Amino acid sequence: MSSIALRTYLRYLVPLTLLSALVMSPWVNAALTSDMPKTAEQARALIALAWKCGATAWIAQLLLVAAAAPAARSLVAGPALSQSRALVRGVAAMLRALVPVALAVAAIAIGALALVLPALALLVLLSLTGASPDGAPSQRLRDSIASVRTRVVPVAAVVLAMVAFDVALVLLAKRFTTTPLPKKPTPAELATYRHLLDIVVIGIVIASPIAASALAALRAQRELRPSVT
Repeated sequence: MSSIALRTYLRYLVPLTLLSALVMSPWVNAALTSDMPKTAEQARALIALAWKCGATAWIAQLLLVAAAAPAARSLVAGPALSQSRALVRGVAAMLRALVPVALAVAAIAIGALALVLPALALLVLLSLTGASPDGAPSQRLRDSIASVRTRVVPVAAVVLAMVAFDVALVLLAKRFTTTPLPKKPTPAELATYRHLLDIVVIGIVIASPIAASALAALRAQRELRPSVT
């Protein structure tokens, strides 16, 4: 992680975590509204929901890059934003990026209809859409592609680590917090599956600002001070 990325994350940890919870609100709501499983079938449904959360978290994480962009840009160009301004400007940047990021998500989803590799390639190329300068949605997508091409290795490393973390979190949470379901599971055994979803969602909310800070910093460095590393 570059010095700008690390400074962005550490300096704005609180507002970035709040913004992460905001963009992840559909996933948070799914965890909060899920009932305690009473049958093995309901427990398996929670496993499936945890996998869906882990597999789709990248959508919210692309939007979180937009929310982190003003903070990263302020550290590169100065003056550094206060905590409250980082939060307010993060929300505003996120709202402006809704349409461009939605188009990026649609493009990635179309790529996924073909093979996994084209989808991953598009995810990397369009990962900086939210942090691109304000403009037409198509312009922001093109800017992301152009920006990634100048820093393809670090951007790809961050994006792949982000996706790998989301998937690994589900695997590890399932491995260490749940027990194999017998034919007639007890209430205590079933209860561990309710906690699985909580752990996955909370873990993604807490960790997502790290990748968002790194990606936002990579774009800010190119835009304002190309020589900064």
